[in-house]
Amino acid sequence: MNRGWSSDWLDQLPEVEFLVIYEQQIAFDEARAEAKRKAYEKAGR
Repeated sequence: MNRGWSSDWLDQLPEVEFLVIYEQQIAFDEARAEAKRKAYEKAGR
């Protein structure tokens, strides 16, 4: 599951910090997908 991150700086992050960033990234992606879905629904009506 590649989210476009460079592995160079990932290797330098502590694992806990990485997990926090990763969770935020997932939440952001889900929010964006939800917004996109709603926009499609509006356009479809």
